[in-house]
Order: sequence, then C-alpha cells, then structure tokens
Amino acid sequence: MDTKTKASENHRELTKTEIDLAAAQIKDRLYRLLNCNDAIRKSRDIKAGHNDLSEEESNRLDQENEPMFREQYDIPKDVKLYIDECDSQWAKDSVGKWIKPFAAGQLTEELIQLEIIDHAMDVDEFDYHWVFLGIHGNFYETRNGIDIEDGNKEIIEIGTRSKIKSQACRRYQSWYDDVLNNIIVKDHWKKRGYKYNPEMYKEDYKNLRDLYNEAREISSKISDPYWNKVDLIRREKYPLPKNWEKQVEDARELFTNNRHWQDYKRK
Repeated sequence: MDTKTKASENHRELTKTEIDLAAAQIKDRLYRLLNCNDAIRKSRDIKAGHNDLSEEESNRLDQENEPMFREQYDIPKDVKLYIDECDSQWAKDSVGKWIKPFAAGQLTEELIQLEIIDHAMDVDEFDYHWVFLGIHGNFYETRNGIDIEDGNKEIIEIGTRSKIKSQACRRYQSWYDDVLNNIIVKDHWKKRGYKYNPEMYKEDYKNLRDLYNEAREISSKISDPYWNKVDLIRREKYPLPKNWEKQVEDARELFTNNRHWQDYKRK
C-alpha cells in the first residue's frame, strides 16, 4: 500500500474517494510501524523472562528479532525503528486524529509542526516521513531517503493545501494563537527586555534552526551571539508596555486553565 507523494500534486484538491484512500494508506503505515515496534519489544521481554538485561543484551535480541518482524509487518529495511522510545497507543491517539484532515489538506502549518512533526521527533518517536509520505526519512546514518527538512516542507505543503480547514483544526488554531503562542511570546518579555511578538518568534525559530543545521550542532555558542545581536536592535525599537507584567500574568493564567486545545473555547 506504500505510495510516494509527488511535489507537483501537493496543491491539487483531492476527491473524497482519494482522500479516504490516502488517509487509509497513512493510517496503515502508522499502525504497521507501531505494531512492529511493539512486537519486537514484546518478543525481547518474553525471551528475557524476569531477567534484567543490559543495554547490549537488549540490542542483540532486538537485532535478532527485527528482520522477522519487519517482514511480518512489511516495514522496509531503511525505515527507522524506535523500539523503546515510542509509546504506540499514545502515538495512535495523538497523531491518528489528524490523518484524515491531513490527507484533505485541511490543517495549518502550526498544527502540523507541533502535533505531527514535533510529536513524532520528541514525544513518540517514529519515522513520520515514511508514515505520511511513503518514503523513509534520512535519520542518523541513512542517506537514501528524503532529507529531514525537505520532508518536513513537503508534509506541510500537502497538509495545508486546502483553503478550508477542518473544525478540529480551527479549534486547535484558536488555542494555539490565543493560549500557547501567547504564553510562549510573553514569556520572552522579561528575559529579552522588549515587546517580543509572534513574528519575531517565527523569525528566530527559522534563523536559529538554519544556523544549527549549518553548524550541525545545537549549542549556546551559536545561539548566544545571535540573541545578543537581535536583542540590541529590538530593545531600542520595541520597548515593553507599562502594564507588561499584568499581561504576562494573564497569559500564564490562561495557559494554566487551558493546557489542551480541546479545553479552550474562544469567546
């Protein structure tokens, strides 16, 4: 069922049948991948019994079991497996709800970045490029798939192509704008010493990511000079408002009361 997207088709509106088929293929890849992880881990636990295994012993058992389960669940050899880093049920629940609106192109860039890309990289780790695009990502030593940044751009391009957004996406976006992004931005006010805003956040995120990618490392020796430069310019142009402490306090209270997008109702 594996299919690879074509960049030239990323803006085309799909028919309902095509959306259903694309969503089914994505869900199938997600479930096969996660179930393969679980099967390898379960097999290792059964062989280990009640014995505590060293990391070396665990890796050896996983390597012995991996070819058989890859074949059983039809997982290509270059698709990265994160056997112990992924909570399969959480991944299915958290990411699964966005598969169909993704196939329909009814999501926003912010939602895709946080709920799909960041979630799959930092929370429930799995090869999300293979799941959503049908081609494995170039994680670690792999070089014959799609580059991480190129894959991310394609995922965002496909998932946001429709002008009409799903109802869940609209609710999520309201929460993101009013609650999450609001507290992220205002938490910078005291530290930076000026009226930081969402545009600056997007600019800094992109610029720092580019600097890290160029240097091939994430380090304060890269970020500190960047912040020193931009902070000096912005403090002159964007002074803090007189009631900035109250605005920050209100933003934190709103976030405390609405930590999940489903809890938030825009007034």
